[in-house]
Amino acid sequence: MELILSLFFIFSNLPNFSITKEINVGQINKVIFDDINKDGSVDIVVSNDQGINIFKNNGPNLFIGIPLRTISMPHITDFIVYDINGDGLDDIILLVNRNQIVVFKNSGIEGFSMAFSHTLVSSNFSTISIIDFNQDGMLDIYVSNPTDGDVVFLNEGGLEFVPMAINFLSYHIVPLSHNGEIINYLLQSPSGIKVLRKEKNVPAQVLFNFPFTKSQKVSVYDMNNDGKMDILVLNKEGEFYIYDDSIQFTVTNVRDFAVEDYDMDSYLDIAMLLRDNSLVIYQNRGEFSFELNNYLSLSDEVGSATILRSVDLNSDNLPDLVFYNQNKLDIAMNQSERRNYLNIKLYPVSASWGSILKMYSDAGIATRIFKGKTVSFGVSGEIDSLEIYWPDSTITVAYDLKTDTTYKFSQTEKALSGQEVVPDTGLLKLYPNPTGALVSLEYDVKTPCFVKIELINPGGQTLYLIDSGYKEAGTHRLLFNTEDLKPGTYFIRALMGEKSILKKLIVLK
Repeated sequence: MELILSLFFIFSNLPNFSITKEINVGQINKVIFDDINKDGSVDIVVSNDQGINIFKNNGPNLFIGIPLRTISMPHITDFIVYDINGDGLDDIILLVNRNQIVVFKNSGIEGFSMAFSHTLVSSNFSTISIIDFNQDGMLDIYVSNPTDGDVVFLNEGGLEFVPMAINFLSYHIVPLSHNGEIINYLLQSPSGIKVLRKEKNVPAQVLFNFPFTKSQKVSVYDMNNDGKMDILVLNKEGEFYIYDDSIQFTVTNVRDFAVEDYDMDSYLDIAMLLRDNSLVIYQNRGEFSFELNNYLSLSDEVGSATILRSVDLNSDNLPDLVFYNQNKLDIAMNQSERRNYLNIKLYPVSASWGSILKMYSDAGIATRIFKGKTVSFGVSGEIDSLEIYWPDSTITVAYDLKTDTTYKFSQTEKALSGQEVVPDTGLLKLYPNPTGALVSLEYDVKTPCFVKIELINPGGQTLYLIDSGYKEAGTHRLLFNTEDLKPGTYFIRALMGEKSILKKLIVLK
């Protein structure tokens, strides 16, 4: 019988969040996470009606109790943190009182000093962003205005900017790509969401127009790893959408969301803070297939949080969650154990067939019996190899993860009916043979590969699995006790990579 096998593996962490730290930040308008002092740890930058506060991440204890830096500037509408002058230090750019642009240059140990200020005639500006709008290699400041028209502050170098009116109305701009002399960006506008293309020295052209007129939050990510950016929209009614060529995924009752690869499987997942004060995470399984996980352990602690952000605060390469809840930031650390999550798809496999999966790791062997075409589960430790076999079909498939190699073996009774034995190649040695007690098995692995050594009877049935798993090159030795076997003829079968070796073993009383 011939089978076609296709394997798809995901190795990841299973996230497990718990709130371990609270930071009193007062009433804030916006929070940004950034390594602003360039010490390798992510700091917290918040804005309120009085100015900017910077909370330093001091490592094991996460944050000091008082702000490291304070920038007094009342009536802040929006702010961003960015190295706008390319000196390696992140500066702070403010939109003040809806009509004034202020740039504070980061001077490192000396702190921040005002480097640019300009007051606009209109007072209806909503947000600021950074984009190289004229493609001259210097970052410009884009200011959105949904009623009077957007303005770009063109960077003239040395933190000098010249304002230029743009014939678009928007709430917010999201840069998408920058390829040579062409940039693409997204505008969240009163009439919907527009995707624009801007060529050097040519006015911007609208490429797409999406009918989302009540959007509260818009983000852009490649959710299905196809090289194209997808649009994530949350409207004021709490309806969440992922828009590709069409609406691919929807959720209602959403207050805020954050996107990150929480299970480390190379697909971006979605954490959602719901309006019923609960937290859910939709784990992305690819092709816009999302698996819902409810993190009920956090529900009571989330309370009436209004803002959700995702960031790795303790530098363990696992994304953590931060909630803004009644004048404080609650930090939910991702305390998951490192686990390997396996997802296998078999084509074609009848739902009536029982399949046996064995997964080998440094923590031992995990076995799973399943029916159908998919199976998924996690084990501790790093997985070296796995094998799948179907008892009814006498076929075993071994997959060596170290070398990304698949081996398929057909085990039939015919090969043993005549007691056929592979000539002694020196790769497998048995001593003593015949034996009545312990047998010493010695086998040589020429190149690293998956190895499986079994004791079988003349009918081809496996009696014992003696050894199995990924093996490094070299000589391997082990002992096998035959005292429980009846006298007679048996066979030691060794599958080593693409080689199959069969040796006769005589058991005496």
